[in-house]
Amino acid sequence: MPTDKLELQITAEKANEAYSPSYIPLFPIITKTKKYDEIIGEVKLQSSSIIGDAKARAINAQDTEWKHAKSGVKSKLFKKFFSGIKYIVSGFIDNSDYQRNSDELLDINVMEFDKNVFRGRGNNGLWLSSDPDFIANAIKNLPANPTVDDWKVMFDDLIEQSEQTLGNVAKVFVLVGVAASRIGKFVPNTATTFAQAITDAYKATDKNITITTAPANLVDAGESGVLLLTPSHILHRYTALPHIRDNGFNREDAYTWSSLIYGSSMIDVEKKGAIIKQPIAFA
Repeated sequence: MPTDKLELQITAEKANEAYSPSYIPLFPIITKTKKYDEIIGEVKLQSSSIIGDAKARAINAQDTEWKHAKSGVKSKLFKKFFSGIKYIVSGFIDNSDYQRNSDELLDINVMEFDKNVFRGRGNNGLWLSSDPDFIANAIKNLPANPTVDDWKVMFDDLIEQSEQTLGNVAKVFVLVGVAASRIGKFVPNTATTFAQAITDAYKATDKNITITTAPANLVDAGESGVLLLTPSHILHRYTALPHIRDNGFNREDAYTWSSLIYGSSMIDVEKKGAIIKQPIAFA
């Protein structure tokens, strides 16, 4: 009987291992991660940071004491919660396509998890955040059809803004909504997109810059802008990535079942300037 075979051979672990995704999520762009226990609750996060002027000054022979740098405490709250669903298939149906159905279930919920990370469901996200170190600039107005120079000047300004606190470290531009479609266009009379032209310009000056776009399913209608990320100073705190938690066969009611869960996440900006959000309006 197919259900007996399924119960014996396709465990939840095997279904997760064999998962072949069709959706490429954005959240792995944040490579620094910290996983928490899968228990509902809250985690209070505290860290100390330097406040005020911490630049060393010249020491003269007559100086009797050094300049003092001061520290302050930052507090953040990570709310841990979960989402889950149970998928049921009749035991009288051939379950040879169980893995394909599991893949589809995982795809749908990886998309949901990705959107939660991006938009900050219940916690701070990449695009929407109340993190004290998250910078949200005023709207930038660009022409309806920006030139390479228009894009480059805006990117240069964001890089300069970030480097004031973080220095020259690897950065990622994430284009969002309308801005993503505009930068993906070809430069007039060339076979090069605006994104590629700008990337090439930075390579010529040894700037470690990557340009990517946010998947359209993460973005609300009318949203437009760019995120400048410094991944080395951003931490993704999470409880559980989407996965098949368990599966089996109910002999009494003759059905095969799978349960899937995923947990909440939080984008923690570790240093001011690590995320800069720049909304864009096109004339």
